[in-house]
Amino acid sequence: MSTEFIIILILFAYIAILHIQLNKKTNLIEKLITKQNQLSSELSNDSISLLLKKLQKEKVEKPSPPNKLFDEDILRFIVGDINKHLIFIHYTKEESVAQRILVEGFRFVDTFYKTAEPVTNDKLDLIYKHYLHKYFGKFVILIGISKDVYNKYLKMISQSKKLINVEQLISKKSPILDENQDEVYLLPPQYIKGYINSETGEIIDNLGFDPYFDPPFAISNAEEML
Repeated sequence: MSTEFIIILILFAYIAILHIQLNKKTNLIEKLITKQNQLSSELSNDSISLLLKKLQKEKVEKPSPPNKLFDEDILRFIVGDINKHLIFIHYTKEESVAQRILVEGFRFVDTFYKTAEPVTNDKLDLIYKHYLHKYFGKFVILIGISKDVYNKYLKMISQSKKLINVEQLISKKSPILDENQDEVYLLPPQYIKGYINSETGEIIDNLGFDPYFDPPFAISNAEEML
């Protein structure tokens, strides 16, 4: 048997294999097209509409809780003295925690800005921050620090190369680290203006609120930290 004849046989066999594979792919495509046509006919506009109505009927939506934080009287309580004070907000779920902060002060770990947000006189900014943090609770702690006090210690920090926040200088530093070995600070209760129930609009004032309070230990903190 000549070499040419063997090559021709191999070519014919290869062509036959290709033809078989092509037929299989053609059959598969035809089946897919048939199924697609069936699916299209089944999913008519009417049937899709009925399906959507059924899903909407079965869907149970949890109603959003009321929000009073942006009422005019609440806004005045939050930003009324913003030209003289720096204002911060913190959210918590339990009213007992909010009441304890009024009495004991605001405890924070490592850095004040992990859980406290600065507030501006921009209502849209407050709306954004509220919807960002409202899942942490409905009780909004309001913190106010006089700009005079704040700038006094900010000037000290600016003269140092240490990365320290003003809030750390005017807070009592715990000698004990937390479970993550982070430093724990307690901002004095004098800086706590009160708290707000964002759902009912109830305002709880802190009668001891004094944004001009200059802690006697702040200088020693500065000497130690800076």
